[in-house]
Amino acid sequence: LFRSLLVLDSGNALIGKTASLGDKTQGKLIIEAMNMIGYDAMVLGERELSLGPTILRQRMREAAFPLLSANVVISATGELFAQPYVIREMGGHTVAIVGLTEPLSPIRVAGESEALLAREPIQFGMPYVQEVAQKADIVIVLSHMGTALDQQLAAAVPTIDLIVGGRDRVLHHPTRHNDSGPLITQVSIEGQVIGVADLKIDPAGKVVRFSGRLEALGEEVPDDPEMRALLNKYANQ
Repeated sequence: LFRSLLVLDSGNALIGKTASLGDKTQGKLIIEAMNMIGYDAMVLGERELSLGPTILRQRMREAAFPLLSANVVISATGELFAQPYVIREMGGHTVAIVGLTEPLSPIRVAGESEALLAREPIQFGMPYVQEVAQKADIVIVLSHMGTALDQQLAAAVPTIDLIVGGRDRVLHHPTRHNDSGPLITQVSIEGQVIGVADLKIDPAGKVVRFSGRLEALGEEVPDDPEMRALLNKYANQ
């Protein structure tokens, strides 16, 4: 058994609240904060796409971690907009993280020549999930599809180890889709709660034990001085 940590985000993180610092900086502050925390990957949600391709590409260049989606494409060409997956070596295992975004009609931002489209995620994401299954011991899907599509994916690809879901704002600990299928979890909302999934993985790459918990970030959790300084810098601009 090995011990390693992944910090993941299931999308709609960069903007969203009117007059927030995230919105005022078009997500730049959030990327800087996530870099400081040490995120490993994030999947694109519809709020990220609403920034438009020019700004979103800039945020992706600034990020020290990949912003993933295996089904967001440039509408006119069908070309993938983002990296579909990332593969990491951890504790003697190969871990693949695939990003899937909920299906969305073309989103075109004023002044942009390109529109972004999120194709049907299971149909268009399946080849990438199957591809990484040949390369990795452990397969994680970072999903901004919603619970119903997460369950459909788990039924279609039982070899996935973990689906980290988002979009629905529903908190639930890791649960098996069926007796031997993928684990599914959705446990974090706007930085107010952090979901922790603990997976015990044997040398063959099989999840042999799992548990989950919620860590509330209320007033009892003191501010990190470096993070507070970052927020103050943007608040005072």
